[in-house]
Amino acid sequence: MDAVMGESVNEDKLWLFQENIRLRDERQSLQEERDAFNREISEMKLQIKEESRRIEFRQCQLDREKKLLEDKWRALKRGFDELDEDRRALKRLEARLMEQKRAQDIATAHAVTSGNDLFFRGVKDTLSLKKRYKDLLKIFHPDNVAGDNDTVLTITKEYDRLKLTFK
Repeated sequence: MDAVMGESVNEDKLWLFQENIRLRDERQSLQEERDAFNREISEMKLQIKEESRRIEFRQCQLDREKKLLEDKWRALKRGFDELDEDRRALKRLEARLMEQKRAQDIATAHAVTSGNDLFFRGVKDTLSLKKRYKDLLKIFHPDNVAGDNDTVLTITKEYDRLKLTFK
């Protein structure tokens, strides 16, 4: 029985020895896996940090671009507002000029119809008649901006009529 027990003890010792080796190998394998897992975690953390920095940088870029776009939009809006104001001012000026032109046309038409009353008012002698006639021809000559051929003909008729009156 001692021999059977001695054999059983030796088998148990062998089994314990083999189990110790297996556990040690498994512990070492687990430690290697843990180390590999920790390295992966470290690498992932670095990648996350790097990606966070990239995202933050891109967000800063987008904020700058947004601000620049808003500034450009404000500048364009201000420019369009100024153009609109200029357009309105130009329309007002055009209306004023058209009104002045109508008034001038009415005055010219009235001058043509009233003859002596307008062109030679206040003329009392031949010398002032000649002077006024020359001045009027300078103003209303057809080559001038305000010139008109019909007005010059009317002035000449009135001049001839008044010249005869003063003689």
